[in-house]
Amino acid sequence: MSDEDERRKALIEHLFAQAERNRVVGQAEEREGHPRTQALSSFSESPSASSSPEDLEEELRRRLQQLGIDEGLRQSLAEVMASLTPGSPLQGIIAQYLKEYPMDELISQAQQELASVHKRSDWESCKARFLGPQGPLRALVKNIQAQAPEQRPAFGQRINAIKTALEELFSRKRQELEREARQRQLPPPIDITLRPRLAANGTLHPLTRLRRRIDAIFQRLGYTLTEGSEIETEWFCFDALNTPPEHPARDEQDTFYLPRDLELGNVPRRREGERGERYILRSQTSTVQIRTMLAENPPLRIVSPGRVFRRDTNDATHSANFHQYEGLYVDRKLTVADLKNTLFFFLQELLGAPLQMRLRPSFFPFTEPSFELDICSPSLGKLSGQWVEIIGCGLVDPDVFRAVDYDPEQWTGFAFALGLERVAMFFYGVDDIRHFYRNDWRFLQQFA
Repeated sequence: MSDEDERRKALIEHLFAQAERNRVVGQAEEREGHPRTQALSSFSESPSASSSPEDLEEELRRRLQQLGIDEGLRQSLAEVMASLTPGSPLQGIIAQYLKEYPMDELISQAQQELASVHKRSDWESCKARFLGPQGPLRALVKNIQAQAPEQRPAFGQRINAIKTALEELFSRKRQELEREARQRQLPPPIDITLRPRLAANGTLHPLTRLRRRIDAIFQRLGYTLTEGSEIETEWFCFDALNTPPEHPARDEQDTFYLPRDLELGNVPRRREGERGERYILRSQTSTVQIRTMLAENPPLRIVSPGRVFRRDTNDATHSANFHQYEGLYVDRKLTVADLKNTLFFFLQELLGAPLQMRLRPSFFPFTEPSFELDICSPSLGKLSGQWVEIIGCGLVDPDVFRAVDYDPEQWTGFAFALGLERVAMFFYGVDDIRHFYRNDWRFLQQFA
C-alpha cells in the first residue's frame, strides 16, 4: 500500500474515532436518537486495507456526508489536511467539504436565533443579520469568483438553495408572529357548551314606572304635566302659599336654606328689598302651581310631580329627599264634590276596584277646607282591608288666589298632593322607603 493510501486510510480511521467521541457525548443529550448518531451506528468497521484509491475517496465522501460536521470535527479535518500532499485528491475532497460547512451552518444558526424571537422588531433585526447586505450570505455570493470555473455553477446553486431555505425560515416565523399578534387581540374564547347568560337589559326605576302610570290617568282627565326648579325662593315656597313667617315649616330645622349671598339668574325672586328672599331647596312642588298661575290665566288643570327636600331623619318611612305628586284644578264654582270624584276616579284607576274612600278634616295653610284622604282596598299588601292615609287635599284658600292676582270671587279650585314613594310602597308591597334609593340590583330586577 502506497503512502497516499495509508494517509487516506488513517484519515478515515481518524474521522471514525472523532465521530465516535461525538456520538458518546450526543447520547447523553439526546436519548431518543439523532440522524448523526444513527449514521455513526453503521461505522462499526474500518475500511479494508485492500480497497483501491478510488474506493477510499468515494468512501470518504460518503461518510463525510453522513457524519455532518461540528466545530471539533472541522478542526480535526483541518489538522489532517495540513499533513496531506498539497494538491492531492484527498486534500481537495476535504477542502470542498470545509468550504460548504459555513453554508449549512447558516441554516442551523438562523433556526436557533429565530427560536428566541417573539417580537416583529427582533425578527427584522435577525433577518438583516442573515440576509442583509452585510450578512454572511452576501459574503458567500462574493466568494463565487474565487472558485474554480468548473465549480462555480455548483457553488452558486448551493448558495441559492441556502438562500431559499433561509427565506422560508423567516417567512414561517413572520407568519407565526402575525398569528400570535392576532390571537392576543381576540377576546377570550366562548364555551358554546355552556348555557347562555340572559342579557341584563335595563328597565325603568319603579318610581318612574309609577309616575308614568299616574301621568297617564290625569292626562285622560285633561290635566297638563308641569315641572319646575328644585331650587326656589321663600316667597314661592311659603308666602304665596299662605304660610306665615312663624310657621314651623319655615324653620331651618325643617327646611334646607341656601347661603344668603347666593344669586341664581334662572330662578327669579318675587320680592326684592333690604332683606330679600333666600333661596331654599323646595319642600313641596306647590311652588310649580304658584309659578304656573302667575304665568297663565284660569281655567287650568295641572299636575306637578318632582323631587322635594326636607330635614327628615332617614328611616323605613322617611327620607330627606322624596317625590311629591301634586295637582291643581282652577275653574268657576268647583266644590268638594268635584275634588272627591276626581280623586276617587284616580285611585280606582290606579289600585283597582273595590275601593272605599273617606275624607277627614285636617289643616293646610293653602287650602280651606282641608282634608286627609284615607282609602281601604284589598290591593295594599299587608295593609289590605285597613284604612290608610294616602293624600292631602282641599279647596284652594282665597289668600293663595289673591297672591297670584286671581279673583277669589270669580274663581275656585282644589288641590291635592301625595308622596310618590308612599304610594309605591303600597302598590309594590315594599316595606322600606330606602330600597328605592340604594340601587341594589337584586331589588330593582324585581320590576324588570
